[in-house]
Amino acid sequence: MGIPKALQGSTIPNEYRRVARILEIIQYIAMSPRTWRRKTLAEHYGVSERQIQKDLEIIRYRLGLPLEHDGTGYYFERMPELPALRYTFSEALALLLAVQAARQVSGVSSGELAAAVARLEALFPPEFRPLLQHITREPTMTAQQEHRRNMLMRLHRALLEGRKIRVVYETLSRRGEATERIVHPYYIMPYVRSWYLIAYCEWRKDTRIFKVDRIREATLLN
Repeated sequence: MGIPKALQGSTIPNEYRRVARILEIIQYIAMSPRTWRRKTLAEHYGVSERQIQKDLEIIRYRLGLPLEHDGTGYYFERMPELPALRYTFSEALALLLAVQAARQVSGVSSGELAAAVARLEALFPPEFRPLLQHITREPTMTAQQEHRRNMLMRLHRALLEGRKIRVVYETLSRRGEATERIVHPYYIMPYVRSWYLIAYCEWRKDTRIFKVDRIREATLLN
């Protein structure tokens, strides 16, 4: 992740970069509590520890988030419940077309754009899907990219609708053997050049991380 290259060294105001950095710091700490320290955050963003301290004060005092530090790293005592966004069909379609146009901008992550498209498409009823995919499909999309996009769309739909999903998952520990599992999606996150699903696995009776590219099939359940 990180601030898109298209915004680094550009004419985007410094305040915009700072807001983007603060939002990312919140995301990093929420995803990996007790991992990030002021020094590691400063090294990650290439700024001074003093600047990071100012960012942390904004998170703690201006945003009112219960940011704590226990000697190993920062963490939140709790995270606020964020309201689900609601769009009209016209608004969602306008956003979808805007994201499609963003694919022509250099420096913007294609993976993040694919996830944005998938999330927006998931707002529409299933009957609309063929038309939406027709107007947003990349002409040069490979089979792997198409599969990843379809999986992301279904996973995001499961998250938005609070539904379980049956997946056929290819494991590395068993030489590519595929297993069928029913999972409860919690979060979808990008890491390096891949996407991962964090979900509760009914088979393992525990929370697991699944690489989206190794999900062969995904079926939403009622």
